Amino acid sequence: MGYRIDRNRGTIDIGGYNLARTRKFRNVRGNPHVCLVVDDLASVDPRSPATSRDILRITPLWIGSWGLDEDNPGIHVRRATGEPVA
Repeated sequence: MGYRIDRNRGTIDIGGYNLARTRKFRNVRGNPHVCLVVDDLASVDPRSPATSRDILRITPLWIGSWGLDEDNPGIHVRRATGEPVA
């Protein structure tokens, strides 16, 4: 599995080997309300997963993060448009 952010469309595109044959692909087609969790370690040489032409395209409504900024710890949530969430 791999993903890329398409800033022009405002989407997150998820791809992977034989993605259309996976349970996650079928689940998203049945219910488009999804949550994407990216648990990745910082690396100077990230691996590139094998991909196919099948993708899941997610248009986020809000974005949350935690543990990314040592100087500003905690959970940070914002709308995908950049506005803070109350």
